[in-house]
Amino acid sequence: MRQVLFVALFFISATLFGQTETEGMIFVKGGTFVMGNNDGKENEKPEHEITLNNFYIDKYEVTVLEYKKFCTATKTKMPDAPLWGWIDNHPIINISWNDANAYAKWAGKRLPTEAEWEYAAKGGSLSKKNKYSGTTTDALNFTWSAANASEKTHPVGEKKPNELGIFDMSGNASEYCNDFYLAHYYKACSPKNPKGPREGNFNGVRGGSYLSQNAGLTNTVRAYADQTKISLGTGFRCVKDVTTIK
Repeated sequence: MRQVLFVALFFISATLFGQTETEGMIFVKGGTFVMGNNDGKENEKPEHEITLNNFYIDKYEVTVLEYKKFCTATKTKMPDAPLWGWIDNHPIINISWNDANAYAKWAGKRLPTEAEWEYAAKGGSLSKKNKYSGTTTDALNFTWSAANASEKTHPVGEKKPNELGIFDMSGNASEYCNDFYLAHYYKACSPKNPKGPREGNFNGVRGGSYLSQNAGLTNTVRAYADQTKISLGTGFRCVKDVTTIK
């Protein structure tokens, strides 16, 4: 009984008083933020206010080792290895959106919406309004990109984290989102707790990768992918609603 009470109080305090880490996830206190970038590409415009509920997000990108465990448990074939081979503490890549979504469901989680991803990348309620996740002027110490990655992934968590203690949201592997992707969704709709378009041919991708130039690493830049196609530079991280954490 004491243990149950302790766990309940732990999660209540996390929800009320700020970020907390549990099961490798970071608590993100909900709130209202400005999504998009009026100085960015057309699919980043216009800037608009979005309100999100509390959620948890993975501290690190899903690693090769974690994905191997999923493949073993579900009798799924591992994807083809990149040129440098599979290294357990690197982010998993060479997978499709469908693969990432299957892992998230297996793990009892889900992929983040674009709004959740951007809010977390910007530092949530602790945001310092940085251009990249954790920095505006010091990209080399916060990101793995075309400038320093030597065209390969690197161990998760080697670079500095953002304001919430989340690593590699800019660079290393770009990350699949749950939303369908529409280039002009921001102009067409501004929901208060958005889950993205209800239909589409592609899904959102965020954050840029080890192959990206700095312009592709910003918190607001938007890309997309076909659900079934393998992407050499794309991996993912998961989220959970606060009420689903046990």
